[in-house]
Amino acid sequence: MQNASCLFLVYPFSFKGKLIQYIGRVQRSEISPVIYDYRDHKIEYLNRLFLKRNTYYRQLNRQATLFDDTAIAEPPFGQTFTVDKKIKVLIDQLDFRYGAIAFRYRVSEIKTEVEFEIENEEVRPEFDVLKPYFSKILKSKYVEAEVFAEFENNELVSQKASSTGLESINREIIESVKFRFIEQGILGKQYVPGMEENLLGLDKIQEGQNGKPFYDSEEQLLSDLLKNEKVRHYRHLRYLASRHDGTTLKLRFVLNPFSFVFLLSGTEQYHVVLETLDSEEATYIWHIEKNRQLLPQKLRTIDKDLNIIRNKGRQMFLEKEPQNFSRIFHDYTDERKGFVIWKDNLEERLF
Repeated sequence: MQNASCLFLVYPFSFKGKLIQYIGRVQRSEISPVIYDYRDHKIEYLNRLFLKRNTYYRQLNRQATLFDDTAIAEPPFGQTFTVDKKIKVLIDQLDFRYGAIAFRYRVSEIKTEVEFEIENEEVRPEFDVLKPYFSKILKSKYVEAEVFAEFENNELVSQKASSTGLESINREIIESVKFRFIEQGILGKQYVPGMEENLLGLDKIQEGQNGKPFYDSEEQLLSDLLKNEKVRHYRHLRYLASRHDGTTLKLRFVLNPFSFVFLLSGTEQYHVVLETLDSEEATYIWHIEKNRQLLPQKLRTIDKDLNIIRNKGRQMFLEKEPQNFSRIFHDYTDERKGFVIWKDNLEERLF
């Protein structure tokens, strides 16, 4: 690579260290190097990466450290205006994207607005609903950012931004924020007057959130909830999830206490199983005819049973002696033994 005097950059990136490494390879040549940096200014993402690289190019040009022959250097810059300052950005105004966090800053001097983006591989768009929880974790409604932008003849020619606060959002912080969100936004959700359904889908338990719902699938929510192995029915829920017939019925949820409703398919019957997350309640099982066409009707009947439980209590429901219904009690004196006995009792009924 010592004789290389020409560099073509066609792969999009913005990391300064990588750019310095690439440029260093052509600087070893005895001939003044030439760099061709390709960008597509019509694609915002690609253009933004180039503007970050151009910040470094312009520094090199001013310092005349890249080219040995200063006679072939770029012509002098036109009328320039530079923004180089620390700013505060409201967390509520951040835009979470795949692998990046963006925000906008208005440059009042030239009456224009610039969008800055800070890379963070841990984030994604769904984090928009977590903003209030990030504020609590970071103990502020704002994050500080250092922004730099150069305008030449009122045209943006280079930019970059950094933020210790945003760059500190790592996997540990995200898990902590998600835990608070689940605890307050989902597990803490209450029935409201007029809510008639008890068997709720994922969309229902995420209602009221601003922006896109955080969870795309029931399995994602269940997986996050079961990251806490100390919940009372951790083993039971993992087992039921492994047996759940998701092709026939999506996982359902019940509030107060927060519970899961699984559909287990036996050889002759469907078995609708209600298991709470963390309260000392028995496992409730409804045994129904294995008929897909009749399943919606049977679920409506079960929903009515849950309505009785919610409004009048479990004892009132049990005193009705419901048909095709059974329950399995939990033994909490020995966690492993209790689970094995519970599992055996359950499997005996799944015909």
